[in-house]
Amino acid sequence: MDKRAFSNLANLTSSDICFGLNQETDKLSLALLLQKFADQDLLETLIPRLDETDISTTVDHLTALIHKHLSKKEYHKLFLDESPDDK
Repeated sequence: MDKRAFSNLANLTSSDICFGLNQETDKLSLALLLQKFADQDLLETLIPRLDETDISTTVDHLTALIHKHLSKKEYHKLFLDESPDDK
């Protein structure tokens, strides 16, 4: 999927989230879902309600995806916000 496809996310709303049609729509929907999930108001409401199992399951799954799909260089740049000069 071309990175330019994600430029349309700003024009989409939660009602545009749809899974199961095709992989491109699934990927865009996932990106939008994750953006919505990271909304400050949602996090302030949701996080206090999570138990330890919810937290560890979520962290384990997300970190597994990061380690599976990002190189070490990408991880440091994209997730840790480190530049090569930071080391």
